[in-house]
Amino acid sequence: MSWPFWIGVTPGGIFLQGMEEINEYGGRAEMDDCEQIYASQVEHRTVVKLAGQWRIVTPTDKKAINMLLSLHMVDGVYKNNGA
Repeated sequence: MSWPFWIGVTPGGIFLQGMEEINEYGGRAEMDDCEQIYASQVEHRTVVKLAGQWRIVTPTDKKAINMLLSLHMVDGVYKNNGA
């Protein structure tokens, strides 16, 4: 049987695993983001900085966020910055 545990990311972008590490930093209230996951999900989590705060996301979400952030509007149409 698998048990859930907490992960968090600090305002400095440091990824923490387990309530012991999170509490040593100051608790969940001091985290930019915090969530409870199962061990099998750890490899499916990454962090991204959005609007000045770190967020825990899946790699798929991070790819979508990076793609959206790479777009800019030209004449009312979003275009890729690299194009």
